[in-house]
Amino acid sequence: MNFANTLMHLNFLKKKPLVIFKVIKGYFYGLILKKPVLRTVDFAVTNVCNSRCKMCSAWLLYKKDSRKVLSPDEIINAFLQASKLGAMHINFTGGEPLTRNIDELCYIIKNIRPKYHLISLVTNSLLASKEKFAKLKEAGLDTIQLSIESMDPCVHDEIHGVPGNFEKVMRAYDYAKDVGFLICLSVVSTHANLDEVEKIIEFAREHNNNDTFVLLNPISASGAMVGKTEFKLTQEDLKKYENLLKIGLVRADTVVNFSGKGGCPGGKERIHITAFGDVITCPHVQISYGNVKNEPLEKIWK
Repeated sequence: MNFANTLMHLNFLKKKPLVIFKVIKGYFYGLILKKPVLRTVDFAVTNVCNSRCKMCSAWLLYKKDSRKVLSPDEIINAFLQASKLGAMHINFTGGEPLTRNIDELCYIIKNIRPKYHLISLVTNSLLASKEKFAKLKEAGLDTIQLSIESMDPCVHDEIHGVPGNFEKVMRAYDYAKDVGFLICLSVVSTHANLDEVEKIIEFAREHNNNDTFVLLNPISASGAMVGKTEFKLTQEDLKKYENLLKIGLVRADTVVNFSGKGGCPGGKERIHITAFGDVITCPHVQISYGNVKNEPLEKIWK
């Protein structure tokens, strides 16, 4: 992460000074003691998804799973356990999080001690509304992540498999601005859309008021992408990708870890908890190390 990007995120942390203590502790354990410390929990609050994205198989993966999803109190309990292990950030995912009851989402957020944690939620924007965003903001949500793959409406809608989706993303961006969210434009970077990424960055630059950044997620050859070599980033693409990360408004999850090293944080500083409670390193690796319904997270983490 470059200096401009770092400044933006430090400025955001000023709004949550109690989180800074967790950040300092994380770097102390990672840099000084050389011990892994949990930083982020991606928490799927539902297995339901109303998109049919080409690069994602979540809607297929969980479609046949008849298990009951975690209750709000089970989600709260699991994350508070994660917090004791060092977690300072929870990112609500799915499925599509907004398919879950909005009052349940707000209840969860209010009860995971928002003052002590960074809280984000990723959405495809199909069910977004200003009323929902206002409720989430009041509950304590900090950041809204809007999935976007292109500034061309036809291209974005074709990738997400839902006509009219791009227009709803643009509306959601305005709603997020109105209620005061930090806004993350989340892009899955592929060989097919890398040129479009630059246009998304330009959009963020034009509309940014210290409230917008772009998160690049390089495509993974797993799930729906197995065997689809046309989406794989080439060596030339990777060089371009690395240069994009030098832009102040751009970041990636692989850039900065508590260890001070780059690379995938999955299973080291970041875990994913499925809607059913399974603890996995990330959605791309569907191997469960345990279930929070059956045993303490601390035991699973070890």
